[in-house]
Amino acid sequence: MKQIRFVVYGLVQGVGFRQFVYKKANKLSLTGYVKNLLDGSVECVALGTKEQLASLEQSIKRGPSFSRVDSITSTQEQIPQTTYTNFIIQI
Repeated sequence: MKQIRFVVYGLVQGVGFRQFVYKKANKLSLTGYVKNLLDGSVECVALGTKEQLASLEQSIKRGPSFSRVDSITSTQEQIPQTTYTNFIIQI
């Protein structure tokens, strides 16, 4: 298992981006969260296998139809002691 933090920049707020990531992550059986950041970007922290996370990253690069992804940063993180039980949209 790996945990990766993605931060997505571009037109990613107000276009259904969090819902898009939420659906993809749940379809891939990932745990973690997605949330809007104050600078207009979207943060996604996901825990899963290398393959699951690679699939999520490919989906994030495309985004939903009304979004525009300009860039993505990804950072592998240490898995916390208390792991997530599901994938959620944080408000």
